[in-house]
Amino acid sequence: MRPDDDLPERPVPVKPPPPVKVLHQVMRSAAQEINAARGHREAGAAHQRFCTLATDIALVRHQMRGFLDRQEEQLRAAGLDGQADLLATLDRKLVKALEGAGVQIIDPVGEPFRAVADHIDVRGGAPGDEETLVVGRTLSPGLRLDDGELIRPAQVILGTETAPAHSHSHGEGNSR
Repeated sequence: MRPDDDLPERPVPVKPPPPVKVLHQVMRSAAQEINAARGHREAGAAHQRFCTLATDIALVRHQMRGFLDRQEEQLRAAGLDGQADLLATLDRKLVKALEGAGVQIIDPVGEPFRAVADHIDVRGGAPGDEETLVVGRTLSPGLRLDDGELIRPAQVILGTETAPAHSHSHGEGNSR
């Protein structure tokens, strides 16, 4: 018994389509498949460019925020209140732009290591039991898209629960 023995017979059209028409249908179908594949490649390339841009913006924002956190008092003491305010405003605008584009900034300072271990890259820190380790400092923020895709893990230094936590990232969202 052959596999196609169970299929009902199909009637042959009285007049089969001309070969040119069949060739045209095959070529049109192939063109549609090629265009769909091209669209997927272009979408992937656009996604990669978006992720790179979001990462670059977040890193610049993190560095700027760190500078402001360290130097704000000196700027204000030197009579540069307007510049300090401008940097703070730019910081808020960058955060708002990233959030508006569906990018969540991950700054897990103070979070227990075990709670954030899946989306951080540990670059150093205090030795200790996993139960007592916390993120003591964020070297660079992590990024996650609204759909849950982790673009970049946060690069951190670990500390212990008793160590004071600090970051160069004032005002960022936490890891949740």
